[in-house]
Amino acid sequence: MSEPGTGWKIDKHISIGHIITTLAVAVTALFWLANIDKRVELNTLAINTANQRIDRADTRQNETLKQILQRLESIETFLRKQNR
Repeated sequence: MSEPGTGWKIDKHISIGHIITTLAVAVTALFWLANIDKRVELNTLAINTANQRIDRADTRQNETLKQILQRLESIETFLRKQNR
C-alpha cells in the first residue's frame, strides 16, 4: 500500500509558472490568429488580381476572335464574288 501523503492531491493554490505559461500560450495564439488573418487578406488580394487579369485576357481574346471572324467573312465574300 502507499503511504499517506504520497498520492494525488488537489491544491487550492495556483503556481505563478502556470499563470505565465497560460498567458504565453494565449498571446502566442493571438499572434497566430492575427498572422492567419493577414495571410488570408493577402491571398484574397492575389485572387482578385488574378481574376482581373483573366478578365482582361478574356476580353482581348474575344476581340481578337471577332477580328478573325470578320476577316474570314470578308475572304468568304471575296471568294464568292470570284466564283460567280
